[in-house]
Amino acid sequence: MHGGFDLADLDPEICEDMITVLTYIAREETLPYPDAYKPEMVAIIRRWRPHVEID
Repeated sequence: MHGGFDLADLDPEICEDMITVLTYIAREETLPYPDAYKPEMVAIIRRWRPHVEID
């Protein structure tokens, strides 16, 4: 699998951090987009989801 990982192999501390971030995202109605990292984020989206239109 490209870029994948087995969730069963995660360290418990990493899992807790992921849950914290995902809980924050789920509760927010709008999220700020970090413009400083936009070129990197666009590159990742284009690589993994080429069918998604993004500028």
